[in-house]
Amino acid sequence: MLFSILECNFKASRITGDLVNFTHALSLLKPEILTEVSYVIASISDPTTPYTNLKTALLKRPQSSVSTRLLELLSKEELGSEKPSDLLRRMKQLLGDKYQPFDIGLFSHIFYQRLPPAVQHSLFSVKAKLSPDELANLTDGFMTTIPDSSVAAITLK
Repeated sequence: MLFSILECNFKASRITGDLVNFTHALSLLKPEILTEVSYVIASISDPTTPYTNLKTALLKRPQSSVSTRLLELLSKEELGSEKPSDLLRRMKQLLGDKYQPFDIGLFSHIFYQRLPPAVQHSLFSVKAKLSPDELANLTDGFMTTIPDSSVAAITLK
């Protein structure tokens, strides 16, 4: 997808030089990806096509493995200030094409564990009866009724 966006921008800006494309692409890559393709950067065999060589190397590299994605999914990611449905969407994106065959009961449990304890207690009796999407929608609504815990208590004198 990165290359599709880049190439649309190159076309719109009338940028045709492979070296210019290469430097633009490098500026957008995350450091961990740069590390993975540093051998391409260091050993560009044909200096007239560095962008093409970089694109080929990136497209050939394996996507993150299922085990890596599972570890990321299991790592404690806090809900923060977002809605539970946003967290669920991120968790699904993390699994990508592996979401459908993934154990939905386990996935739902992992999602449930990311919810604030007060919400977990309130939804305990219904969590097993709901799909992750239904649980997220119910939780979105439920959390709007809970007072913000970050608001300081008012003390009367």
